[in-house]
Amino acid sequence: MFLDGQLRALADKRRAIALRGELSRRLARLEASLGRAAFSRSLNNLTLGLGIARWFVARIRGR
Repeated sequence: MFLDGQLRALADKRRAIALRGELSRRLARLEASLGRAAFSRSLNNLTLGLGIARWFVARIRGR
């Protein structure tokens, strides 16, 4: 019984470590995807700003 309890405790610890590893991997994927999304939004804002600036300069030169 004593050995069986120790084996069960070791299996529980191993399962907990595996769950923490999986959680860490999921968190890393989430952070990477959030970083990509933020970069994409910034790039879109930049291109939108440049487009508006070109339109504005074209309107000023046209007058």
